[in-house]
Amino acid sequence: MPKVSVHIVTYNAELFLDTLLISLAHQTFRDFSVLVVDNASSDGTRAQMRARWPTAALVHNRDNAGYARAHNQALHISTSDYALTLNADVILHERFLEELVRAMDEHAELGSVSGKLLRAWGDPRELNEKTFSHIIDSTGIVGDRKRFWRDRGAGEEDRGQYDAARDIIGPSGAAGLYRLRALQDVCVRREFFDESFGSYKEDVDCALRLQRAGWQSRFVPAARAYHYRRAGGGCMTTDVLRHIRRPSRIALYSYRNHLYTLIKNETLASCGRDLPGIVGWEIGKLAFLLCTKPIIVFRAWKDIITQGKALREKRREILNNEKVKSQTSAKRQESTGLPVEE
Repeated sequence: MPKVSVHIVTYNAELFLDTLLISLAHQTFRDFSVLVVDNASSDGTRAQMRARWPTAALVHNRDNAGYARAHNQALHISTSDYALTLNADVILHERFLEELVRAMDEHAELGSVSGKLLRAWGDPRELNEKTFSHIIDSTGIVGDRKRFWRDRGAGEEDRGQYDAARDIIGPSGAAGLYRLRALQDVCVRREFFDESFGSYKEDVDCALRLQRAGWQSRFVPAARAYHYRRAGGGCMTTDVLRHIRRPSRIALYSYRNHLYTLIKNETLASCGRDLPGIVGWEIGKLAFLLCTKPIIVFRAWKDIITQGKALREKRREILNNEKVKSQTSAKRQESTGLPVEE
C-alpha cells in the first residue's frame, strides 16, 4: 500500500494534465499512487490518460460531479496514510511531496499541510522561464475576525515574506496533503468534502471541521508548486472589478458556500465579541451583490432555505465531534494555533 494517494479531479483538463503528471513522475518522494477522477470531460482527457499514463487509475463519472463529490470518491477508495488533493492545473516542484510528507511524519497532530503555491502563466505545453512566476497563489487558508477566509498572500510578489513555517487554518484545495485518519474523523454523512457545496469553499469548510476536531494544519514553505490562474488582484479597485466580472456561477457558489460554511461551523460562543463585525461584513457583501448581481443573492438564499434542515443536521454532527470547545477567535488562536488576523 503506497504511503500517499494522489487524487486529481479533471474536467476538460487535457491541456494541463500531462504537465502535472510529468511533475509527479519527477518527485523525489516515490511511495505514492495516482488516481484521476474525470468529471465527464468532453475533450481528450481520458484518451490522453490511457495512452500516456496507463499505470494511473482512472475513474470516469458520467456527469460533472463537482470538486467535492469527485474527491470524496477518491478518498473512499484510498487506504494510504495521506491523500494529496490536486487540481489538474498545478505543476509540482520535485521536492513537493517529500517536504509535505516529512512535516506530517514529524508532527502527529497535523491533519493537513500546505506548500507554497505560486502562479503559473501561459500555455502548459510550452514551459519556459515565463511560466513560473513570483506571484503568490496561496500560502494556506487564513481568516480574520469577520470570518473572511482567504488564501494568504494571494496576488503578492514572493519576496520571502512567507518563508517561515506557521500554523494555518488549512490548505488550498488546489494542492493540499491530508492525513486520511483526520479526514475520517470529521467525515459527515460519508462526506469528507461537503457535496452540497459542489465547488468553491469546500476546502475552508473541511479545514474548519478539522480545527474543531483538534487537528492542526501547517504551512511548509519548502514545498513549492505552481497553479495556473488568470492575472488579477493587487488593489481594491482591481478586486472590485474582478468580482463584478466574475462569472455568475462562480459568484453564486462563492457567496452561497461561504454562508453554508458559517451556518455549519460557527456558534454564538465561537463568534463572541466578533459577532458585530461578522454581521457588518455580511451586510456589506449583501448590499454589494444586490447592486451588482442581485440574482445571485436570491438564488443563494433559495438554496440556503432548501438546504436548511440538512445544514442544521450537519452542524449538529460537527459540534458533537468537537474536541476544541467553542470559544472566541482570540482564545481559539491561543489554544489551537488557528490564525486570526486583525
